[in-house]
Amino acid sequence: MQRFFLALMISFFITSLNAQEIAAEFGIGNIIRHRESLAFSQPNIVSTLQISYSPKPKNYDWKKFWKYPEFNHHIHFTHFGNNAELGYAFGYLPSLKFKLLSKKTWSFYFAAGSGLAYINKPFDRINNPANNAISTIINNVTQFSFENQIAFSSQLKASLGLSMFHYSNGAMKVPNSGINTYLISIGIKYAYQEKINFTDQEIIKTQRPNRKIDMMTGLGFRQINIDGSPTYLIPHVSISYRINILPFYKVNTGILYEYDNSVYQFRLHQFGTKQEAKREARNLNIIIDNDLIFGDFFARISLSYRLPKATDDFDDFLYYHLGLFYYLPLKKQNFYLGVKVKTSNFVAYYLPIQIGYQF
Repeated sequence: MQRFFLALMISFFITSLNAQEIAAEFGIGNIIRHRESLAFSQPNIVSTLQISYSPKPKNYDWKKFWKYPEFNHHIHFTHFGNNAELGYAFGYLPSLKFKLLSKKTWSFYFAAGSGLAYINKPFDRINNPANNAISTIINNVTQFSFENQIAFSSQLKASLGLSMFHYSNGAMKVPNSGINTYLISIGIKYAYQEKINFTDQEIIKTQRPNRKIDMMTGLGFRQINIDGSPTYLIPHVSISYRINILPFYKVNTGILYEYDNSVYQFRLHQFGTKQEAKREARNLNIIIDNDLIFGDFFARISLSYRLPKATDDFDDFLYYHLGLFYYLPLKKQNFYLGVKVKTSNFVAYYLPIQIGYQF
């Protein structure tokens, strides 16, 4: 793992040499104790350091539509303030930062990003039973932040903001309540070069033709809340009608069908018949997708409602989904591939790999 860290830092340093801007940000805060069952000791303080750079931007049509957001690469380090039970996180995440307001030298931004982080003190039944929030060393890290920025000159800027980070493995291995942190951060940014004036540049077009149907299939992975239990597969398919709201914002409405093998195994032992267990494992959902398109990538934010069954004894019907997808570089770019996490009550239900086709 030390070699991986070293390779990541060297790669980050080399690519940052051709950057438009470079920045450093330091934050302090604490952990949001979002579940009563969390067993670790609450730390006094959590601290985070991020080193980031933004590459030289190009004048894409999607960037013009989204008011030229900043694309940043971050090296991320967090000390959770409880070295014995939680340790630290180290990783990489890209982000997009959107300008919401500006006046003279002051600007206000919203940023969102997602990547991977190594956590050195995961759950262990013998050596670290108190960390029942994270059970894997490799996890997703997702960031949301609001930032005030003051420009002292065209090259030097300072920032003050509020950030939230979420660490989780998407329920691929339990326990996985996840770690949520909030931080107040200060930062400084230096621009190597003057800001590019896009009005003098030709727009690079990436907009795809409007498509009416979205078909998706995927395979989810879930481990139920017993340490050491098998990882169950959840195959699923969906078909949706695609509404072209704006050039780079689309809405899908449709049906999502799932077959949850974890439910099948549980119900098989409870009911004792395969027929009843299969019936309970089948889920039919109404789903609404919001697709935010950024060139070859798009973020999908979804809301689904599981239709009730006559024998239901579960009270979770509403689910939230967040995914990142990539249009495969085929001739018409109809196919896309990505990952998505399904959550209920801010806890991951399963993590799927999905492939889709639009026409």
